This record gives sequence, C-alpha cells and structure tokens, in this order.
Amino acid sequence: MNCRLLSYCLQPKFSLRYQLWASFGSISFIAILFVLLLSISILITAGNIVEADVKISMAAQSRTTLQRYTELLADTCSKKFERLTGAVSLIAEVTADRIVGNNWEFDSEVPFTDMITNTSLFPIAPVSLPPDWNLTKNVNEENYLEHLQERRKTWYNHEEISTAHATFRFQGQCDPAAEEGDKTYFENCTELNNNVATCGIVNPVKSRLHEKVGFLQYILKPIFETDDSIKQIGVHFFNEGAGAAVVYPAQTIDGTVSYKSIGCDWMLNNTNPRTGKPFATREQVKRCHNAGEDVPGRAYNAFEREWCRDQVLHGIGPHVSTPYFDVFQKDLKTITFGQAVFDRVAGNLIACTLIDVSTAYFNEWLKEVVLLEDANAAIFNWENEDLIASLGVNRRNAHVEANHLSITGEEYQNMKSHANERYGTATREPWEKNQYLITASSMILVPPTESDENYKVVAILMMIVPKNFLTKADRHKVVYNQTVNSAIYM
Repeated sequence: MNCRLLSYCLQPKFSLRYQLWASFGSISFIAILFVLLLSISILITAGNIVEADVKISMAAQSRTTLQRYTELLADTCSKKFERLTGAVSLIAEVTADRIVGNNWEFDSEVPFTDMITNTSLFPIAPVSLPPDWNLTKNVNEENYLEHLQERRKTWYNHEEISTAHATFRFQGQCDPAAEEGDKTYFENCTELNNNVATCGIVNPVKSRLHEKVGFLQYILKPIFETDDSIKQIGVHFFNEGAGAAVVYPAQTIDGTVSYKSIGCDWMLNNTNPRTGKPFATREQVKRCHNAGEDVPGRAYNAFEREWCRDQVLHGIGPHVSTPYFDVFQKDLKTITFGQAVFDRVAGNLIACTLIDVSTAYFNEWLKEVVLLEDANAAIFNWENEDLIASLGVNRRNAHVEANHLSITGEEYQNMKSHANERYGTATREPWEKNQYLITASSMILVPPTESDENYKVVAILMMIVPKNFLTKADRHKVVYNQTVNSAIYM
C-alpha cells in the first residue's frame, strides 16, 4: 500500500509542490480525521452515559420529591377536614353542656352556676324554633349571595329556605292545611302532629327537649357562615328513640320522598362503653322503623341511617362518613362530618351531629390544590375502600380514574401501612401498578405525639402519575416547584 501511495504521490509528471502536499498532507489529513471521529465518538458515548446517569438520579430525586409533595398535599387536605371536624366537636361539646344527667330537663347538673342563687342554671334563655313548613323566608334571587355565599344554587330552593333561624324537626311534623302530594303533607295530619311538648303523635315522647335546644341556632349559624362548603348543619337527638333535630339553615322537608331504614337493632347489639349497657332499650328501639322499610321524608329518624350509626360506633372523636346520596336530593352525593354526643354524667347517648358537604365540592377543591397537570389525586375513607373525592377523568391530561386501577384489598392495606409510616424514619418509595406510580399519605387531623397511641386517621390521600412522568427532562423542576407552591396552601 505504501508503494502504491508513493507511486501515486511521486509521479514525475506532478510538480514538486504537489508531490509534497500529496504525500505529507494527505497523511496528516487522514490522521486528523481519524482523531476527530474518535473524539466525537467518545464525546457521544460519554454524553449518553452522563445523560443516563442524570435521568436515573433525576428520577430517583423526583420520586422522593413526589412523595414529599403527596405528604404536603395530605397536610393541606387535613387542614380542610380539620376545620369541619373541629366544628362538629364544638357542636358536640355545647350540646353535652346543655343535656346533662338523668334530670337534664331541670338543669340540675349543667356546668354553669347562677351567681345570685348559687344554683345550676344554663346561661341562655329558652328559644322557640318554628317547624320546617312555617319558615320566616328571607332568601331570594337578589340577596342569595348575601345569605348563602358561594354555595351552589342547586342545593336549595329559594322559596323553601331561611337563614333567619333554625328549625326544630320531629317525626310526623306537617302542615294541617296541606293536600296529598304537597311537600308539607303527612297522612291524617292535625295540630297534634306539631305538638312540641310530645314531639308529635307518631312516636310521642313527653319532654322539654324543645325548650332546651333552641339556643343551638346561635352556634350553628356562625359555623355555617364561616365555611361555604357546608350544605347543612344540625344536631339529631335520640329522644328516647323517636328522634328530633335542630337543623340550620331552615329548610322545608320534602314529604314526597322516602328512604330505606336500617332499623335500630344495632343499638341493642352493641354496648355503650360509657354505661356497659346497650345503646338503647327494646322499648326505645320499637320507636324506630324496621330495617328495610321505606320511610317517608316526614318520618325521618337519623338513628335509622348509616351515617349516624357509624358515628355512634366510631367511639371518641369526630367521624367522617362514607359518601352517600342525600335523602332529600337523590342526585346529590354528600359526606357527613359528625361526632356522637354522650351525657357527661350518665353516659347515655344524646345525639348525632351533622355537617353535610357535597363530594362535588371536594372534587373541585382538589383541582385547586393539585397543581401537577399530569397527576390525579384521590381521597379514600381510611376505614374502608370508599372513594371520598377524586379529580377523575374530567381533569385536563388526567390519565386514570383512581378506582380504575383495580386496587385489591391487600394492596389497599399495604398502601395504608405505607401511608401510616410517614411519621417514621424510613424513606418511603412510590409503588408501581399498571404503568403508574402511586404515592400515598395518611390524613391525620392532629399529628400524634410520642405518648398518643390512639390518634385517629380519617382518610388516605393518593397521588397517581404515569411512570413516564419522571423521565421527562423538566419534570423534576416542576415537581419541586409545585411542592413548594402546595405548601403555601397550608
């Protein structure tokens, strides 16, 4: 080959300059070209190695940041829940201050003392509340925002709601002048149906309950006005099994609808830990409707409903119900925040408390606080697999509905274990399923201390992102920035 090259470069017909350039210049050019190509190849290989390492490092750091984002978001959601559970705890405490001891009708054991007579005396005078069918109407199209703020108009009928007062409800309450088919109609209705001294004639119980609980409207009204997520707020009294309630805002009950009773046998089959006896006697349970019975709206008894039963059996502290459809608005799915009320002295069951919030409200609220476009978020009831709220498929770029992942019971329990260790020292990694990354964090109303082993976890929050979310070059920066932004909501 050298001979051929020399014979080509040193031909007598070429000039001396050309022969020098062809011999020495071509060799240099080939050498330089070889070195250049080798260098480019090395740079490309090194770049690919560095890029792969950076992607692995970025993905690992993003996974950690994503878990931290989930924890911050769970804390944000917990604050929202805490406002509502704090409100029902306040209502429960005030109610327990009013109904105290076996002689509660005479105020002999209320925790207040009259400075003059030095006897027990409740400091607020009795207040008489009207029935639901005889409201002082004060809401119309012009002043709707003034009275109900930004609450959805579909929640209420302007002609059948009042914020001027609460109502005192009991079974069989009705308008004697109403005709069959009217909302205020009840079969064979007379003035006796509205006798507050016996809470009507369907299940008469002679007591002074109506005199004692009217003041609650002064507690319910400001709570209602401070949070526009609240649809309805109230206290449903056991009332010897017959039921009675103070509800705000005042609304006319629709007597044309019905609900299916779960009965009250659960009160016989479970023991009140404060008394060591069943929650109710057989005589009291007989005042409830039978399980499976269709009950008209004007015979409503909260103790025949799942949300009240679960609240009583929950034990100490606030309870968040499983989502369910409202009795009086069949298309409205709600969650009830509440806390059962027990007599401080006798230990008897007094009432269930209620703050109703639409699940649609939480869905909309999640859209405000979840800032990652490719992510979906879902809140599940801690005690079961019921979905409380989710961004769902209506969210832009959302890839999956939470319950479309087909999470098994075992996986859900593992997820709960994963979420509940957020206060531990171990670093938790997102878990994978069906091409998605899932992070989870428990929603604890009051973070536990070292000495508190009985803290309550009310819900679990899941974040769901596609696996390729972490492989995109700009995702780590986005996750980090949105984590910081999410913390602002707290």
